[in-house]
Amino acid sequence: MHYYPTNVKLDIPVSYIHDFISRNPNAWTQHKSTVSGRMTPISYIPLWQNDNLINKNWNPGIKTKIPRLEHAVILLKISAHAHMPPHVDGEKNPRKTAWVFPLSESYVPTRFYEEDNLIDEYAGQMLLNTTKIHEVCNGEEDRYNLQICFEEDIKTVLEEHLDVIF
Repeated sequence: MHYYPTNVKLDIPVSYIHDFISRNPNAWTQHKSTVSGRMTPISYIPLWQNDNLINKNWNPGIKTKIPRLEHAVILLKISAHAHMPPHVDGEKNPRKTAWVFPLSESYVPTRFYEEDNLIDEYAGQMLLNTTKIHEVCNGEEDRYNLQICFEEDIKTVLEEHLDVIF
């Protein structure tokens, strides 16, 4: 499975996240592909790993209690008009699943592929299987989301959170 739609209330105030983004415009790190070694159109800000705060500008009292497995939390940005071509996350990236919480008003869909064939697209909150081919062709606005990242496969993450998701 490429993804599972979810509808879980994020327990971090979205207003705080937007304020954090506007107060920290230089905190973004441009992503470098672990497969090709090239820079990608993605930028990210690591926030915390399990209970360890990574970003000193983030309020340590504001963190999610949703995940039941070891995890990392990041903010992710794709600039307006940028294209993240079809890809799977690299083997050097230990995450296999990302719980994606959209933060943008105009949130373009993620597209999913089997080999070269587009099979689906989805623009909402989801558990994303990062080992399956996916892409984003962004629109007119920067695209932001918060991701809770897991090393476990999507089935394990789903099973561990069934009572929260459904």
